[in-house]
Amino acid sequence: MMSTRFIASILLVSALVSGIARSAEVLAFKTGDRWQNRIILELEGLGGHSVTVVNADKIAHVDFEQFDIVYLTDKPSHQGRKGTPGYARALRRRAPDIDAYIKSGGRVIVGVQAYGGSSKANGKEYLFLSSELVRGQPDGVRIFGDQVRIEYPDHPLFRPFKDDRLSLSNWGSSYHGGLPSGNLPVLATSYYQNWELIRGGPVESGWVVVWTLDPDFHFNPAAIALVQSAIDWFSCTKAEIVEAKCKNKGGTNVVTAKAKKGFDGAPATFFLDGGQPVARVFNKRGKTKKVTWSQVERGLRVVTVELACGDVVRAEMECPDDRCTGEETLQAKCRLRKTVNVFKAKAKSGIPAAPVVFYLDGGVCKSKVFDQKGKATAKWSGVSSGRHTVTADLACGTRLRKRESCP
Repeated sequence: MMSTRFIASILLVSALVSGIARSAEVLAFKTGDRWQNRIILELEGLGGHSVTVVNADKIAHVDFEQFDIVYLTDKPSHQGRKGTPGYARALRRRAPDIDAYIKSGGRVIVGVQAYGGSSKANGKEYLFLSSELVRGQPDGVRIFGDQVRIEYPDHPLFRPFKDDRLSLSNWGSSYHGGLPSGNLPVLATSYYQNWELIRGGPVESGWVVVWTLDPDFHFNPAAIALVQSAIDWFSCTKAEIVEAKCKNKGGTNVVTAKAKKGFDGAPATFFLDGGQPVARVFNKRGKTKKVTWSQVERGLRVVTVELACGDVVRAEMECPDDRCTGEETLQAKCRLRKTVNVFKAKAKSGIPAAPVVFYLDGGVCKSKVFDQKGKATAKWSGVSSGRHTVTADLACGTRLRKRESCP
């Protein structure tokens, strides 16, 4: 029987060969808790990603390596509600596999369901995470949403909360203490005791976000917004690139750019020299639609693209003088016409009406202008046999050079 791992590998290779980008593969577990299940329902309808939901009793048999992002909760039920027997123990038994998954580049999102009030017995919830991430659990404490302080408001994780309707004050009450100490950067704390409430960032080769704000119990728009935002933050292939170029068209510089190698459906925001943002989305081929800027000044220009995960990719290019296209070429040929050598030079791809000055072997010049097709031609008759050099001086100061022999 063909393994699911082998099947998934075939599908991935097929996608790469055909040039089709795959969506971020997200794994979530349905534990039976009604609040957490509502978030699962929202995840199943999440656009731009491929979400696989597995019943919690199957956790012992899941291959984490088949997924880009794994969403976990630490408890099967809440306040005696019916859940999945054995899930918490099975989750802790999978701890070495979860650790290996993170170290191999996996991305884990953890919503901690440690309902404790003032309890001091909130330590086992984290046993499925590496001790490098969390160590021990302080006293539980009742925290309300409006007592939460976001340490980095511009962090990609908190993009949805710039809308007042999704502010953390709408979370209602939370019954957890702070997160245990660990190596993950602290992203949110409580106002009055500086409990560490949200941690997240790179670990080994992977990424982890863990919070203790009851997103899985007190369902509301803010809860699902945080889960979705965490998935978006992780939704980078880490292979994204941006391609950009600058051309002079009709006397004005035009910059075009597109991003490649992203996840299908993942957003990307373009900037030219830090100017106004332009939003795009990666398509099924892992590419964005082209972004165009007109009337760009000459000189070094920089295109940057901000990805959903917070990464930034960039490309630099030189925009030509507005009197040149930057793509001018020079052609030359010499032919014997009735015992006389005729040397002909042609400059191409210039700006219509722009001047160009031709020289043959540095001698007498011939001044011309580019026609409406971007071409300019000069001729010399009675040219001696042998090798000759023709140059064309453009208005922007560029000199084109070509060598040709006469019979």
